Amino acid sequence: MQPIKSEAFLTPAELASRWRWHPESIRRWARLGKLPIIKISRRTLIPLSAIEAIERDGSIDTKGI
Repeated sequence: MQPIKSEAFLTPAELASRWRWHPESIRRWARLGKLPIIKISRRTLIPLSAIEAIERDGSIDTKGI
């Protein structure tokens, strides 16, 4: 059995605050598959590594949001 990596996650509200977007825009992006998400029960989490990759690469396409 492989060890589970510990990774940090943000909620859509936390990411919205970080990017200065409306929380619903973050949720919409997740529904459209533009953000990788993990659902635990009713909670949606976004891996911090994915957020940092988007910020580093500048690959945010806001068309349709």
